[in-house]
Amino acid sequence: MLLPVTKVIDLKYFPLVVLVLPPQLDMSYADLLEHDTRAIFTLRSRYVSITDSSAVAGMPDAKTRTRMGDWAKSHEDEFRRWQVANALIVSSAIVRAGISAIHWLAPPPVPTVVETDWAVALAFLRKHAEQDALDTTGLTAFSHRQRAHASAS
Repeated sequence: MLLPVTKVIDLKYFPLVVLVLPPQLDMSYADLLEHDTRAIFTLRSRYVSITDSSAVAGMPDAKTRTRMGDWAKSHEDEFRRWQVANALIVSSAIVRAGISAIHWLAPPPVPTVVETDWAVALAFLRKHAEQDALDTTGLTAFSHRQRAHASAS
């Protein structure tokens, strides 16, 4: 499968989609995220996703939160059709509050877990990927990479 060129979303492990959030979420980042998500939808293929928010230093402003929530809500049908499950790695309490605000504006249309533990989040995604008969090769490779990264830290 030919994967689209993306700017902020890593498709190397597809059908696992990996997103590493920057320290600051702003409108320009929202533009990039929307672009990449539309590109994933063009694949017409089901996937699971994990978002690492470890680097995020603070909550996006209200305008950015509203925009991201409105955009996600306007694409719920596509998320339901293509995204099997979603895991969010969140270490910061303030970021968890920001995610809660976004989810309040636009509740996740797919099974979603907010976790501090990578292993738990990846097990959640594996369960949903297997239930949907997705190829888990990329998920396994990413899990190995993540374990190696964690033991090196």
